[in-house]
Amino acid sequence: MSPGDFKSIVAKWEINEDRNLDHILLEFSGAELRFDENGKRLSTYPELEQTAYLILNYLTDRIYIQTGLDVINPQQIVDKSPRAYAESAEEQKIFTRTLTRVGTSMQAEWKVLCNFSPEDYSIGFIHTLAYNYFAEASRVSSVFQKFELYFKVVEYFFGMKSKDKERRGDEFDKAVVSYVKSFNPTINKDKVEQLRIVRNQCVHPHARAGRFESGKLEHVAIVKDKLVEIRTIARILLNDPPN
Repeated sequence: MSPGDFKSIVAKWEINEDRNLDHILLEFSGAELRFDENGKRLSTYPELEQTAYLILNYLTDRIYIQTGLDVINPQQIVDKSPRAYAESAEEQKIFTRTLTRVGTSMQAEWKVLCNFSPEDYSIGFIHTLAYNYFAEASRVSSVFQKFELYFKVVEYFFGMKSKDKERRGDEFDKAVVSYVKSFNPTINKDKVEQLRIVRNQCVHPHARAGRFESGKLEHVAIVKDKLVEIRTIARILLNDPPN
């Protein structure tokens, strides 16, 4: 089940006058009514939980990227039960005549004590994985892991030429530059090629240019120096993703 399997999914924010987030409410319309073997109505089911978890995971990443705070625990989705409401007169009759099997009632509250601006969150949901890579890069402390994760954002958008054909090497570099240079003219093919080589050195134990080691300050310095460029490209792609 995916977000498209519901009539609508709405995330409601309660934001105070200082634009601090108090809590988030997810509302699903068109959720299927299900019953257990004893005829009790189930307040939730795996597909509903997975969709809610996916959305909260995405919101967690977006808020972290924007504020630097991890304020949502998506695990609450599987630990607690949502509140269910009838959407029609027919459903109201079912609610009235059946018992409901629930766990602990879920009331999701999080505090974000800094400027919170969720206006464009719904637009980026299609690229959930790319936002996750970027957020994880911001969370980890290792410069090597940061570089790999920021590069994954770039690979997310340009790593595949078609559904079953990868874009590699020179072809990959040209595709990235062709798109990104209109946003940042300082990014050229040589720079992207160097970023790709550094990524291989961070990841592959037998990289042609030599494996980077966390115990060598020289290697740490090189990766740190390239972090700004790869993060800049990743940010451009999230702000203005290719069609």
